[in-house]
Amino acid sequence: MIDATRRRAITGALGLVLITCTARAAERPPFLGEWDCEVATFWFTPHGYDNGLDVLSIRKVVKSKGGWGLVFDKGYRISLFDVTAETMTWHSPISGDTFRCKRLSAR
Repeated sequence: MIDATRRRAITGALGLVLITCTARAAERPPFLGEWDCEVATFWFTPHGYDNGLDVLSIRKVVKSKGGWGLVFDKGYRISLFDVTAETMTWHSPISGDTFRCKRLSAR
């Protein structure tokens, strides 16, 4: 059984985590929108990625110092680097493909 003091500390910490996650969820990632990525047009929404052949559900978005990592089902992932209002670099660690992308529209 957890005593009242410890329960308040845990509840407070969980509330802080919830507030932090909610604030981050409200941020709009800069990669959202339609992009010309050399080989195809890619679309990114808050929940999905359309590569022109398949629409994949985004399971996790990881922001790092160098860019963004998107994780999909079955361990598939891509990285988005140097994201600006007009350009970004798309990279697949699995295939090794890297494409320079130009923004076509924002979503």
